[in-house]
Amino acid sequence: MWNPELMMDIYVRALTRQYNLSPDQEEYTRKLLTKRVKDFLKDHETDLRTLMFEMLEFQQRRQLPPSETAKQWSEMGKPIFRDARKAILEGNKEWHEILNESQRKRHDADMEMLERQFKIMEERLDRWGKGDIQPADFTPAGSRQGQIGEPWTDAKPEDTWEMYVRMFSVRYGLDPSQKETAQSVLRECRDRANAYREKHKAEFEEIAAKMKELRESRSKEETTKESLQAAQKSLEQLRDRKAELEKPISEGIFSEFKQRLEQIPTKEQKAAFEQKEKARLESLRERMREDQGGRKANEPAEGKSTPPATAPAAAK
Repeated sequence: MWNPELMMDIYVRALTRQYNLSPDQEEYTRKLLTKRVKDFLKDHETDLRTLMFEMLEFQQRRQLPPSETAKQWSEMGKPIFRDARKAILEGNKEWHEILNESQRKRHDADMEMLERQFKIMEERLDRWGKGDIQPADFTPAGSRQGQIGEPWTDAKPEDTWEMYVRMFSVRYGLDPSQKETAQSVLRECRDRANAYREKHKAEFEEIAAKMKELRESRSKEETTKESLQAAQKSLEQLRDRKAELEKPISEGIFSEFKQRLEQIPTKEQKAAFEQKEKARLESLRERMREDQGGRKANEPAEGKSTPPATAPAAAK
């Protein structure tokens, strides 16, 4: 599922068809894209893979992640988005120079569309930072909401724990025996969460029914702006009520869950991870310092900072 070389090859082939690139242009494009993607992945590959796989898992389950997960995605995604946008715009500026007049006209139109996509993504990350995530956020561009498929449901906090264990195992390089211990902790904590839910079943069912009713009311064509705002406010209040009811799971049991997992890695495994994380964070800080220095140098001449970047405009 994760093969940057294959993805870059598919992307370059698509650009070659869409822009009718010459062999020399195609080769230049491939080298430019490869360099910029590799530079970008040096700092962001681990977080990017984590985000992609977690989002894909929720999408396949047709579950909306808990608010806390949405906030974590926003926090993790903003630095990725900032650097990706920087690399993309800078890469496109360089790529623009090798195009002929006809190709440049198409590229200019594509860049306008790309800027709109950036704006949408920026607004989405801000919304996720408030814990607000919607089924439309997972809908592919060009498709309609409400198309074929099971209705979306709200994920439980404990639905994220298996993903947490997988990433924890990768982070510390757990061996098979350690992974089995982690799975045992996961099963026990999930059983406790299920017992709590069973005890408060009526309260959870009442909230779920009201949330479903509000979502259905928001999707009606005759809904007014005022009723939409009222429904959204009521939905947020229900989310807050649900989150409060889930605190013994999302905070209590989960806190113990993490503490027990932290006892599994050896001192050597923890030291190796801390060293790797320290180097990654230092690299990110260095990139930010370079970016800030570049903006200060350009501001007097251009009046504004140069926006962030990666490869040629997205394939349609």
